[in-house]
Amino acid sequence: MRQIRSASSAARIAAHAADIARGRPGAREPDDAMARARLALDWEQQTQLALDPPLVSARRRAWLQDHGEGEEADLCSMCGRFCAVRTAREAFPRRTSRDVRSGKGTSLP
Repeated sequence: MRQIRSASSAARIAAHAADIARGRPGAREPDDAMARARLALDWEQQTQLALDPPLVSARRRAWLQDHGEGEEADLCSMCGRFCAVRTAREAFPRRTSRDVRSGKGTSLP
């Protein structure tokens, strides 16, 4: 079952990439929305936008169980303490989460 799910996800990713490459209207909108959610560290929105929300939710729960709800809760399981978003926030503290969520001051449409 896991292999079927992985193959299905790979096919959806490939089809989505093809839509972007073809310039289909609206094809980039989900990617841009996900980029804004990642920048805002909005885990709920990221889960909703993911290709496999149950998998994202399970991985996030596991991360929180291992790292707690403290400072590490804002970090992702991919970067951990080397989180690029966290580093950028420390380097550019004037940007607010509201600015990020609204896309204000970003190059994302």
